This record gives sequence, structure tokens and C-alpha cells, in this order.
Amino acid sequence: MVTYVLSLVLGVLLLLFTITISGSSPLSYFDLPNLMFVVVCPFIVMYVLHGHAAIKTAFSAPFKKNSSRETLLQANRYFKNHNKVTWLWAFAAALIGVIGILQNLNNKLAIGPNLALAIMSIFYAAVIHVFVIIPFTVLIDLKQSVKLGHTEDYL
Repeated sequence: MVTYVLSLVLGVLLLLFTITISGSSPLSYFDLPNLMFVVVCPFIVMYVLHGHAAIKTAFSAPFKKNSSRETLLQANRYFKNHNKVTWLWAFAAALIGVIGILQNLNNKLAIGPNLALAIMSIFYAAVIHVFVIIPFTVLIDLKQSVKLGHTEDYL
């Protein structure tokens, strides 16, 4: 758990550092409509599909010492599904942005916000993928390998 939190903090700091040295403000990467599309909407879909208990189990299974093989498999399925749903919502938002650009080619003031919608949604999905989906999936796979006695894959 400590390793995950430290790597998450380090990753966020590196991301903020990269944004800052590129000349941008980290606040310019905050876009509420995109956050709704890429974070909230997939979570609602997953909540409807899996329920509260399954989500809680998926997020806690990698850190519990007594997680069963079936619990780890269910957690792995949850994160694979969450990954797919997140990317689908991101691409839906990107398509909405592209459609907005194409509808407003004559209006230069409308192109910027629509381009931001298209690009930021994919950026948010990538950040969720890198900082949430991949780490939890790796932790679950590692825990499953340890339970089966196959730790050489991760060493």
C-alpha cells in the first residue's frame, strides 16, 4: 500500500512538473465537463453494472492479506471493465469535440473549446489508466502469482 501511494505521489509530481516546465499552468488542465465524462460517467456505469460491494472489494482486494483467488479474479475483471468503459467515454467526449469543431469551422472562437474537449478527454482517460487501472491490475496480478507460487514473473 505504501509503495502504491508513493509511486502515485511521485507520478503526479512528475506530471505536474512536466506541465509546469512546458509553460502551462496545471489549472489549465482542469476541465469540469471532461472530468464528468471521463471520471464520473464511467464510475456511474460501473456502479450500476457491479454495485457498491463489488467496487469496494475490487479496490481493497490487492491490499488485503486474505483475499481469495475468486475475489482477485473478480477485482481483475472489474478493473478491465472499468478500463474499457473509461476509454469509451473518453472517445465519446473526443467525438463530441470533433463534431463541435466541424460544425463551427467558420467560428474560430468555438474551435478552441471543442478541441480542448476532444484532447482533454483522452488525456484524462490516459491519466486514469496510468494512475489507477494499471497499478491496481498489476497489484492484483502480483497477488495472484504469489498465491500460485509464480513470483518470478514480477521479480
